[in-house]
Amino acid sequence: MADAPVQKKQHSKAPQKPDEKAYRKAIDESNLRINDLKKKLEDAKERLNNAPSGKGSANDKREELRNRLKDLQRQQAEIKQSKQGTFDQLNTLNAAVQKKINDLKASKDKYPYKTTAEVDSQIKDLEKKIQSGTLKLIEEKRIVADISALRKARKGVEAVQNQQSAIDADRQQIDELKKTTDDPNARAINKEYDEVKSQIDALQRDQQADRDKRNELFNEQTSIRQQLDEAYSSIRALRDEYKLKNDDYYAYQRQFQIQRREAILLRQQEIVEEKRQAAARDERESADIPAFEREIITCENLIKFLRPSAAATDSPPTTPTTPTANTNIRQPDASNAPQGTVLKKKSDREDEYFVGGKYAKKSKNQPKQAAATATTGSTGLKLPLEIMEAFYTIEVAIPTSAADVDRAIDALRARLAHYKAEQPKVTEEKKRKAEEKIAALLAKQEEKKQSRQNGAGAGVPPAAVRDEEAFADAIEVEKVTVEVSQE
Repeated sequence: MADAPVQKKQHSKAPQKPDEKAYRKAIDESNLRINDLKKKLEDAKERLNNAPSGKGSANDKREELRNRLKDLQRQQAEIKQSKQGTFDQLNTLNAAVQKKINDLKASKDKYPYKTTAEVDSQIKDLEKKIQSGTLKLIEEKRIVADISALRKARKGVEAVQNQQSAIDADRQQIDELKKTTDDPNARAINKEYDEVKSQIDALQRDQQADRDKRNELFNEQTSIRQQLDEAYSSIRALRDEYKLKNDDYYAYQRQFQIQRREAILLRQQEIVEEKRQAAARDERESADIPAFEREIITCENLIKFLRPSAAATDSPPTTPTTPTANTNIRQPDASNAPQGTVLKKKSDREDEYFVGGKYAKKSKNQPKQAAATATTGSTGLKLPLEIMEAFYTIEVAIPTSAADVDRAIDALRARLAHYKAEQPKVTEEKKRKAEEKIAALLAKQEEKKQSRQNGAGAGVPPAAVRDEEAFADAIEVEKVTVEVSQE
C-alpha cells in the first residue's frame, strides 16, 4: 500500500525560531536536577544496604526462645495432664458458681430488700401502726395487704440468702482445689514462660521496627525513581518540543525559500519570454525595413552633394539633408579597437581632409582660416571626411578632381539603380531569414523545456535546472537581440 501524502502544515503567520538559549538553560536545569536525584538515590541505596535486615543473630535468638517456649508449653501440658481431674472439677465448680451468680442477680432484681432482717423490721413498723388504732379502716386494709406481701417477699429474700451461702461455699471449695494444683515447679514454669514470651514479643517489635525502616527506605527509593522518571520525561518533552518547533521553523523557511525561488524563476521566465518576444519583434521589424535603404539614401545624397543640378533632374531625395550633414552615414567601427580604448570625438581629432588624391593634415595651432585657404589654388578636389566614408560604404571610387565628378556621379547612379533593382528580392530574403531565426529560437527553447522536464524526471534538482536554463535562455535572447541590431 502506498504511503499517504504528507500534509504540509499551514501557518497563519511565520513561526518563530525557538529560543535556543532558553532551551539550553532548561536542559541544564533538568540535568542538574537529575544528577541531584541520582545522588539521593545512591544515598538511599547505601542506607538500605546498611540497615538491619532482621536476620542473623536476632533470628537465631528468636528461634532459640521459641524452642524454649515450646518446651515450657510441653511441661505445662504435662502438669495439667497430671492434674486433669482437679482441673475438670474446678471447671465444673466455676460453671456452677457462674450459673448461681446469674440466678442470684435475677432474684435480687425482684426484691428491693437484701436481707430478711430488713423485711422483719418493715413488718414490725407496719404492725405498730395498726396497733396504735389511729388509722382509718381503708388504711388498715392497705397496711394488712402490705404486711402479707412482705411476709411472702421474706421467703424470697431468705432463698436469695441461701443461694449466696451456696455460692460462697462453692468458691471456698474452688480455692481449696486451687491450693492442691498450686506447686512451686508449676509457678516457676509459668513465670519462665511469661519471661520467654516477653522476650519473643520484644524481638518481634525490634524486627517490625527494622522492617518498617527498610520499607521506609524502599518507599524513599521508589519516590526518587519516580522523580527521576518525571525528570527524564520532562527533558524528553523539552527536546521533542524544541525539535518540533525547530523543524517547523526550518520547514517554513525552506518552503518560503522554495516559494521565493519559484517566484523569482517565474519572473525570470517572464523576462525571458518578454525578451524572446522582443527579439522576435525586433527581428521582424528589422526584416520589414526595405533592403539597401541606407545605401540608396547615401547614393542620392552624394549625387546631390557633388552636383546639385544633377540631383535636381533625378528623383527628389528621400530626406532633406545637407551635403555635409548626412544622418545616415555609417558610424565608425570600433570593434577592432583595444578593450578600454576611448574613441576621440571628431572635434578632438586632428582635422583631416582629402585633396587631389592625398590627405592634408592641419596642425592644431594653425588657424582655421589658413587651413581653409591652404588648397585654394590647387587643382585637386577637397572632400570632407564624412563624404569620403560614405563613398567607402557604397564601394564607389572617390573623385580626385573636378573632372572626375561626372564619372563619380555615373557610378553613383549605377549603384543606385542596382540597389533599387535588388531591393525587393533582398528584403524578402531578410524576412525569410528572420522567420528562420525566430523558428530556430523557438525550437531551441522547446528543446530546452523538454530537456528540463526529462532532467527533473531523472532526479535532477528541478530548481537548479530551471535557474541555470533560465539564465541560459536570457543569454540566448540577448545574443539574438544583438544579432538583430547588428544586421
